[in-house]
Amino acid sequence: MSNAVRLSKENISAYVGEVLPIELVGCEIDASSPITWGADGAVARVRSFSVEALDEEKTERLKAYGDATSPKNVALISVWDEGCGYVYAEYRGKRYEARISARPMLSADGELSYYRGDLHVHTSQNHKTETFPLHETEDIPDCLDTFIEDGGLDLTVLSDHAGVTNDRDFYRGFKLAEELSAPVVLAGAESEVMFVDPDRFGIGHRHSGEIVTLCSAGYTDSSSWEAFEEEMKYSGLPVAIFAHPHVVGFSTKGIWNFDFKNRATEQMLHTVRGIEMGSGTPFKENILHEYAISQALDAGFKLSTTCSGDCHGPNWGFGFCPGKTVVIAKEKSREAFHEALRACRFYATESGNVKLRYSVNGCTAPAELALTESYRFKLELDLFTPDPSTMPTYLEVISDYGRVAYSTEISGGVTEFELCSDSARYFYLRLIDEEGRKTWSMPVWCGRKFDEAADEPMLTPVDMTGFTATADGKDALELIDGDPLNSFTSDRRTPRIVIDMKASRRISAIGYYPHQIYRSLDKGPGWLTADETPSLLSKYNIYLSADGESYSLVKQVNCRILGEENIERFAPTEARYIMLEVTETVGMNSRRKEHIDKCARIGNISVFE
Repeated sequence: MSNAVRLSKENISAYVGEVLPIELVGCEIDASSPITWGADGAVARVRSFSVEALDEEKTERLKAYGDATSPKNVALISVWDEGCGYVYAEYRGKRYEARISARPMLSADGELSYYRGDLHVHTSQNHKTETFPLHETEDIPDCLDTFIEDGGLDLTVLSDHAGVTNDRDFYRGFKLAEELSAPVVLAGAESEVMFVDPDRFGIGHRHSGEIVTLCSAGYTDSSSWEAFEEEMKYSGLPVAIFAHPHVVGFSTKGIWNFDFKNRATEQMLHTVRGIEMGSGTPFKENILHEYAISQALDAGFKLSTTCSGDCHGPNWGFGFCPGKTVVIAKEKSREAFHEALRACRFYATESGNVKLRYSVNGCTAPAELALTESYRFKLELDLFTPDPSTMPTYLEVISDYGRVAYSTEISGGVTEFELCSDSARYFYLRLIDEEGRKTWSMPVWCGRKFDEAADEPMLTPVDMTGFTATADGKDALELIDGDPLNSFTSDRRTPRIVIDMKASRRISAIGYYPHQIYRSLDKGPGWLTADETPSLLSKYNIYLSADGESYSLVKQVNCRILGEENIERFAPTEARYIMLEVTETVGMNSRRKEHIDKCARIGNISVFE
């Protein structure tokens, strides 16, 4: 029997960054004699799995399905460097080796092609930790069989929630991905980082979230970012995607916020390559996600956008949702897609039908530009299928802090223009078709430094007792009662709000607290979001006045944080009256007909000395 024991791979040819499954086969593994996995040299690292603790009943049920209770004899190989070396398994005093030869990841030089994929897919509707591993309903093969029969996608993923999946299925995903080529499958998980921070009002907020991870030997369900980063260290070239930023979740009142500025660690900047923009459907929740792109770019992340179905089955496939991620790659292969994702050569399109190519100063996006103050854009548009309604008709160039640097009407074909900036750190394009569907391009980076974290002086909130507030001449005391959960709803999209502080005082900041949105726990007809999502503020201006007649503009605000208080600082100024002029709601900015006319709603306004 010992002569039959071997590794499932004995001569491995791989590329740098690849993650491969490997097994010790030919014997029954005795739990009292564990396998020791390892690697000689710097070419590869091996990650083995821990034995999962399962209760007796679950163990027996799993055995009935023919599955081991845990993957005692398997591991994942992460390829770190080119060259040759060995990986091995030691068991009962014997060593079993596999020779590994690693080459650089393929180059994307030459002609590239457009491919469409869904980078966020779940294999089951089952989200119960105690039953998901049993696969009593849909499971991984069912999901993949559907994609194969559907035939519409070039690329898909396996990204079950870390909170319900297990080492066996995580490993199994890599094994199945290795065997399939139509569509190309990348294995991964949706890692969950779960913690809540209370604000100064005592309201809890998620400064964390869910992240789809691909091409990584690690996944985690944790309560800290440090644990997530530790898992990502098992792989040399992982790909992570911030999943549905600004989602309306069950865990907290209001909207989740990835804390991008404080997440820009060396490991996170190396790992994260994408951020989701929704699924292309008109769900009110999806219109929030794009507010996170510029936050992440401002924090220094080098990433692009994705559209994903986040499908939990059983209706998987190309037609599940219109939004697609377009990947521009050398060929249709796992290696080529891995290279393209690491290079940020992909973008989100809500119609799933837009072919986009653009260059700035002759450099095709995504690109690092030479430092300059003049930018020449050349945009080329085409469609996958001839549907004129999906051709973008309006273009916005977005730059630092989410501000629009240029806009124009466009049509198909080639569009050229020039803009100037002596401060821009990045640009990306937002393209909009006649139905309001958007395409977000890959960015270009302008060679300027990003903001460094700085300690700002503490602000003291002003006691607003006795102040009055009116909105377009009507009493609006809810705005200043100090309770963000007691929100004010205007009777128009763009109200003007005036606060009378009753005496002149020196102030230096205004706080806007978005109204809190609740997600139904019973997942009824409105469970995706409440109807108030389009009523959040997107842009507003702050004015100050000494007499209530003559107002001076002190700040134009492009609001991007939607789930917690936004504090806008300005030079300390003597004033008695404050006016907030709402210029755009989230619904208006969405350009979706079903959202555009929603009236503004505000949780609270605060004043700071």
